[in-house]
Amino acid sequence: MTARPITELEQLADARLRFAGLVELLGPDELAALELCAHGLVRGRDVYGELVVNTDTRDMRDEAIAELRDAMIYSAAGLLRLQRTRGTP
Repeated sequence: MTARPITELEQLADARLRFAGLVELLGPDELAALELCAHGLVRGRDVYGELVVNTDTRDMRDEAIAELRDAMIYSAAGLLRLQRTRGTP
């Protein structure tokens, strides 16, 4: 007897169950960090659509490097602003 293929809906339900099990193990700050990531995915859908790794043609490595560079710039700018507000070097 051959097993029938798992449907996309079944895969989604299984993934949600596994995720729920992991969420149960997390503390409040870990949940808050995870929530921020989830919000980022939802916002990304507005720009790119649903993330489907197998069909997404973006170069994820280049995207990650660009995002990290931007994060470094924003972090440095925020630090400079804070230092100037406090009058510290």
